[in-house]
Amino acid sequence: MPRRDDAREPYSYVDAETTVEGTLVAGARLRVDGRVRAEVRVDGVLEVAPGGRIEIGPVRAGDVRIAGAILADVQATGTVEVWNGARLEGDVRAASLDIEEGATFLGRSLSAEAEVEADSEAPVRSAIDASAGDTASESGLDREPDPDPTR
Repeated sequence: MPRRDDAREPYSYVDAETTVEGTLVAGARLRVDGRVRAEVRVDGVLEVAPGGRIEIGPVRAGDVRIAGAILADVQATGTVEVWNGARLEGDVRAASLDIEEGATFLGRSLSAEAEVEADSEAPVRSAIDASAGDTASESGLDREPDPDPTR
């Protein structure tokens, strides 16, 4: 689930049986296993687990780790990671964008510092074939969250 450096950070959790609509604001890390049809603002790390899905947006966070799907524009002060088997459809503005082999990205990638003119950027479309290992499993994002993150 979380990386070792995130293990003690408090977090919010949207479980697989939950749908959130409207606006979702989290003060720390947020893990989404369910469905979110909302604007999303996270002060820390946003994790979208396999089976998790965010639509509508926009999505704003420190770092974004996608093993499920985001169908919205994403803005991150840090890194956006699109893992093997994940899907991101929307424009991304981030300091760094990492798209693993086997992930799908449909949209535009913009540097966090770039000034963008509406027609100056051509859409980037990539669907990289799924021949890489399952990073979601290796990182633990595919496991249930620990109900006591202080352990």
